[in-house]
Amino acid sequence: MVRARGVPPTTGTSKVAGEQERGQALRLTVQSDRMVVFGNGMEADALELTWGRSVQVEIAAVSLRRVT
Repeated sequence: MVRARGVPPTTGTSKVAGEQERGQALRLTVQSDRMVVFGNGMEADALELTWGRSVQVEIAAVSLRRVT
């Protein structure tokens, strides 16, 4: 699941959520002062990007397992 939160209408973005299949890549390029990307929804794992930076998101070949 990929989603965008609080997307301003001035971006021209029509898709703000969707599902990504294995083998598909989603490339995002920041066109604002700041964008925060969360890989698993945890704030401690956030990746902060600024204007002009890009990130490519893909599903990993191996899934991580949480150990408690």
